[in-house]
Amino acid sequence: MSRLRKPLIPALVAGLFAFILATRGEAFTLTFSAFASDSDADVGLLDATLSLVVAGAAGATGNDLLIIDLANHTAVPNAYTLSEVYLNYTGAADPSAFTLVTDPLGDGALTAGTKTAGNGNKELAQEPHAGGFGYYDLLLDLSTPPGANDGLAAGDSATWEIDLGGTGFDALDFGPLSTTQSPNQVAGAAALKFTQGPAGDSAFVLPALTDDPRVRPNSVAAVIPEPTSGLLIASALVVLAWRGRQTLG
Repeated sequence: MSRLRKPLIPALVAGLFAFILATRGEAFTLTFSAFASDSDADVGLLDATLSLVVAGAAGATGNDLLIIDLANHTAVPNAYTLSEVYLNYTGAADPSAFTLVTDPLGDGALTAGTKTAGNGNKELAQEPHAGGFGYYDLLLDLSTPPGANDGLAAGDSATWEIDLGGTGFDALDFGPLSTTQSPNQVAGAAALKFTQGPAGDSAFVLPALTDDPRVRPNSVAAVIPEPTSGLLIASALVVLAWRGRQTLG
């Protein structure tokens, strides 16, 4: 009996390990609470984290999924609602083909930047605009119906999934700096919009390397990839398999 079990353990671990590596890529997390568009806002109160990871061929259509984990760390008496997420994209795919497939709040919408013909047949870019933080390729509006004033509430966290319409994507495809059109604008790897704060305050916020506003906001080069949960699970399985072989031996 024990002789039959021995070869099955490493085979099972190898299969699970390969499956995990094939379906989930590296993640990175941006921390927001360092650079706000409103000079009157207490930036230390505008606290949130945004984690991005691409799950390969994980969607119902067999396409890659961009998984967005968002946490709103603001709290009473200085609670804010998170209403919008601005992301960049670099790559050959058409972002207008990206579709929102998992929406935990139930009334969100994904908008991609587009180009339309202008005067003299010139193309005019129409991109999501995060105030003085420039233009982004994607806008995930967490709540869109007319008159809606809700989003991700203070203290809450949730996960959104976007079908990327194909395969071969990586999380860092969504980490370049935004496009700026004047010296007064500051580029960022992503932006969030806080609303419904004390006295109705609202502000756009960028991730930054320090709380010093003179430091350029976070870019791909500054993003430190995290070990994915899949790799951690696979490592644990390897250890368990080794122990099993010792026991069976």
